[in-house]
Amino acid sequence: MNDDQTKPNKYQAAIISGLILVFIGMVILKKCHGFQPVDDVVYQWISSFVSDSTTSIMMRLTDVGSAWFIGSIVLALLVLNRNAKTGIKFRMIYTLLCAGLLNVVLKNLIQEPRPAILQLISESGYSFPSGHTMIAGAVYTAIIPIIEEKTMDKFIKRLLQSCCILVPVIVGISRIYLGVHWPSDVLDGWVLGLSIGLSSSLVYRNVQASIRAVRPYHEG
Repeated sequence: MNDDQTKPNKYQAAIISGLILVFIGMVILKKCHGFQPVDDVVYQWISSFVSDSTTSIMMRLTDVGSAWFIGSIVLALLVLNRNAKTGIKFRMIYTLLCAGLLNVVLKNLIQEPRPAILQLISESGYSFPSGHTMIAGAVYTAIIPIIEEKTMDKFIKRLLQSCCILVPVIVGISRIYLGVHWPSDVLDGWVLGLSIGLSSSLVYRNVQASIRAVRPYHEG
């Protein structure tokens, strides 16, 4: 691996490491109830906008971050685009599985209850971190560099990438509005989702490098 390839890897690794440290700090704050005053204020403020029409919109928006919805999109893209590069397939599958499995593990380790003030939809399980936000953040972050690799009009490219940034934000807000997550759950979901999405390219490049390193040995 040459210097031009190593530098981006180091920068990405540094960013991901920083995000992981932020996550650890947030877990400590969460367990010490350090987020509670801010959670209460933000939660009450967003809850003040509750109405039937807004709830109907939020219920549809929150589905965009669900595992089944995003999983269906990823599966459809892979099936319809069978000629997609191996790197794209790897990054999509890795991101979806990593975000989904890690969220389940973390929720059962941290075991934070969901808000009990105003739940507009029924959700089971633990609250921290937000699974919808984490999965949406991871997958849509991983899609951003894939869009960059495509040959298309620059305006369309930036528009699609902006949507990839906006969707996890909207999903996170919908989860707070619907009363199934505290703001800190959503914030941590964004942090972890971003770190997983960024790591997809880094992991794939390292896998490629390992395969290239092993191949001459076997060929010899």
